[in-house]
Formats: sequence, structure tokens, C-alpha cells
Amino acid sequence: MMDVTPKSRPPRVTKRLRAMGTASTCVLAAIATASACTAGTQQNESGGETNSTLTMSIGAAPTGLALATNCSSPLFSLTYASLISIKPDGSYGPGLATSWQYSKNNTVFTMKIRPKVKFADGTPLTAANVVQTLTYNKTHPGINQGYLKPFTSIEAPDASTVRITMQKPFNGMTTLLANDGECNNGLIISKAGLAAPSKMGTQTFGAGAYKLDPAATVAGDHYALVQNPNYYDKSQQHWSRIVIKVIPNANTALQAVKTGQVQVASTTDGTLLGAAKAGGLQITEGLQLGTGLMLWDRDGKLAPALKDQRVRQALNYAVDRPALAKVLGTTYQPFDQFVPAGVTGYDPSLDNKYNYDPAKAKRLLAQAGYPTGFRMTIGTDNSVGNFTQAVVQQWAKIGVKVTVDTITNGTFLSKVAAKTYPAGSTAVALLGDTYFDAARLLAPPYNTAWDPFKATDPDIDKAYEALAAAPQDQITPLSRELNRVVTEKAWFVPVAHAPAYLFSKGVAGMGKAAIIGGFDYLSWKPAS
Repeated sequence: MMDVTPKSRPPRVTKRLRAMGTASTCVLAAIATASACTAGTQQNESGGETNSTLTMSIGAAPTGLALATNCSSPLFSLTYASLISIKPDGSYGPGLATSWQYSKNNTVFTMKIRPKVKFADGTPLTAANVVQTLTYNKTHPGINQGYLKPFTSIEAPDASTVRITMQKPFNGMTTLLANDGECNNGLIISKAGLAAPSKMGTQTFGAGAYKLDPAATVAGDHYALVQNPNYYDKSQQHWSRIVIKVIPNANTALQAVKTGQVQVASTTDGTLLGAAKAGGLQITEGLQLGTGLMLWDRDGKLAPALKDQRVRQALNYAVDRPALAKVLGTTYQPFDQFVPAGVTGYDPSLDNKYNYDPAKAKRLLAQAGYPTGFRMTIGTDNSVGNFTQAVVQQWAKIGVKVTVDTITNGTFLSKVAAKTYPAGSTAVALLGDTYFDAARLLAPPYNTAWDPFKATDPDIDKAYEALAAAPQDQITPLSRELNRVVTEKAWFVPVAHAPAYLFSKGVAGMGKAAIIGGFDYLSWKPAS
């Protein structure tokens, strides 16, 4: 079994603060007035330095606290322990699972579970709890239930082992079960939480380093966390309290960091980089965000033209990516392959595969039988409507007339699933930035939400299946091969990519983002 256990280090037991009352009062005042509350360095009972308060902002409130109805968030990563954890360098390392191993063909995934772990309520966390949580996630509807449906069995052959058997080879288990993974499947829930699903929407039932402080929390506005006294590694509890504030406006969040109201803010708005630098803030890059359009109707049921690969390639050649990147923001870089730069599968030799060439686009349309173009209606969510319209204007120059339905009432996913549109765009973008994203775009049942027509291609199937069954030392070359095939088939129209950012002040150990974008939040500590 691959042992990924880090070198041991002596735990640092944090003692009760002499000034806890003062610190708590300061935190509550900050919540009420949105003023600064950095408790600063204090002394613990043995005379050493102790913890202070970390206040961070997020752009949107979770839809309650139920893990199954939310995607990843620092709120959940801090209050629930995960099977696999992000390390400070952005790679994956031990969490509740101290080691893990794929079978030869990637159809069995076996984990060793950390001993002597307790939930915040004091009950022990065992391999049986892991089986119960994963089984619950598989059998109860949620954002990412589809990823667990291919598990044919989830079992604990002994008190310290969990074994997952899958219908087909699958190479994304570390991402799926990590604390930045796809919608919290690797965060383990206590028996009390699983027994009372209705309570999971308003309470936390984890074994994380922190637990929710309900008395100091206002759902949708801010969430206050306190140390979990039962956490298995107290050396990772660098803060007495953590307050997570909801600040939807990126500029407002930036100003809050500048004035000390919060210490860490996340944003996808690269136009704020100059202001952040001028304010002396630390800037940390996060997830690479790929922006583009998805061509779903590749069998031509709603838009017959999309069945022809030459038409899909023509749509790619008709996009002036450098011009659109400038419209999106100064930090955006054009890209025209399935995988953005900087992530697994990216291939520099594919750069400029689809250089802007409207004349070539017209020739391809004519060869496919559409010399004057064609018409179609596509769907987009509200957040990328302007970008989508800019792409459509460029397509019009080669005769492709597109009507854009901008969906504002939260029904985007349901309309996509109902095969309402042959193509579309979303802020999520969903371009193949990892093996895992490739799975949810290309392979059933993982692609349930984002590939409504389920059109297949034998070359893509072959490349994906080779990657799914690959040994770990072959992931990179086979990811590049899948990238090459999908890019050639033109299933997508990638346009530009840019990283998300963290702006921070007074916090050390920010580290690097994992492949899906999360951080090792437990490595963050007060700057000396």
C-alpha cells in the first residue's frame, strides 16, 4: 500500500486563554459592526504565544449546512475532517485516511483509517463511520451523488480498513474524497448527524479542527467557529476562533482586507490585482478558471450542423481569443485546447490549435454543407451572459446566427438536463482542467449534469478509458492524449483562462491551491 503518512511531529497542545472573555467579546463586536478584530498575540498559561481570531470572507453563502447540497467551502473543510487532505504545497496527503492504494486496474480503492479519532461530539470515528457516510452520500440525492453511484460496494473488512469497489476503472478517487473535492463526499459525518438528516442543514456533525458556534452565527451573513477540543492534531489549531463572513461584492471584500475587517478574501476578479498590490496585500493564486462554451448536441438532434466535426472546428476558428481575453480582464490568457495551462494534461504543442481564422471557418462550414451558416439557440447562466454575447457576435461573422437565452431564475441546470439547448455556457466553465473534470464532462454516469445528449465518440472513449485504468506514473502522458483527442474533436469552444485569487493581510502559511482550488486552511497561522 502506498504510504503517504507525513513525518511525525510532536503535538502542540493549546491551553485555555487567560483572556478568552476579551477575545470573544472582540469577535462578536466585529461581527456586529464589521470592524477589525484581530486578537493579536496573547499569552497562554505556560507563557508562550497563543492563538487569535481569523476572519475570512466568501463570495456566497452556503445553501444551509447540509454537505450534500453544497460544493466545497472553507466552512466545511474546517468543521469536517476529510479522508484525504490538501497539503500546503497543493498536493494531496493523509487525512482520516493515512494511506491508500488503487488496485491494478483502478476498480478497487483501499484506505487505512486513522486510529483514535473522535468527532466533535466525543464519539469515536471508525471505518464503519466512513462506510456509513459514503453509503449515505450514494443513496441520498445531492449535488454529486452521481459520482458515488458506480460504487458497487463500500465495506470495512476490518476495524481500520475501508474498501471501495467500482463498476469500471476510475482514477479520480483522491480528488473525489479530498476536502477540496467534488461537493464534500470525503467529509465524514457522525452517526448522530446521519441519524437526523434534517439537523444537518443547521448544525455541523464533523471531526474537523473547528466546530460551529451557533450562538455567534447568523446563517447567510457570517459563521463563527471555535476549536474542536477532540481534534486529533491540536498542532493544526492556530486560531482560537475563525469567522467566515459572506461578502458577495469582490471590491467590498478587497476593501475589508485593506481596512482589517477581514484578513483573507477570495475573488475571481483579476481587475482588483492593482488595488490589492497598492494596498500592500499578499496575493495568492488559486484555481485556474477556464471560460468557454460547451457543444452538447454532437449527434445533431436540435442543431444538425453540430454533428459534423468540421462545423465544431469552424466555431473554434471563428473565435478571436486574444480580443475576448482582454474583454474578460487583464489577467485572462487565451487558450484553445481542452486543458488550460498549468494543470495536468495541458500540452504546449496544442497552443494556437485554433488561431483566429474566419476564412478557414467559412471553408469548413462550406465543406460540411453549410456555406451560408446555420441557426441555433443556446443557453447561458446570468453571470456570463455578456461574454457569451461577445462570442456569438464573432460567430455571426461566419454566418452562424445564434439566439442566446440568458437564464436568471436558477433553472439553468434543469433546462440543460431537459435537452433544451444544443450548446451553452456557464460561469463554472467546466473545461477539462483535471482528470476529474474530464470524467464529469465525458464519462457516464459522471457526466449526468454536463452532457445532456450523451453523444459518444470511439476515439474519445478509448483515450478516456486508458486514462481511467492507468497506473499513477502514466497519468500525465495519458491526460495529454485525452486532451489532444477532445481538442481535435472540438467538443468545446475554450476561450480564456485566469486564476482565482486570495487577498490576505496578517496571515502566514497560505500555501498553494490544490487542483480543484481549495487550500490547506489549517496551515494558515498568524503572521509573526
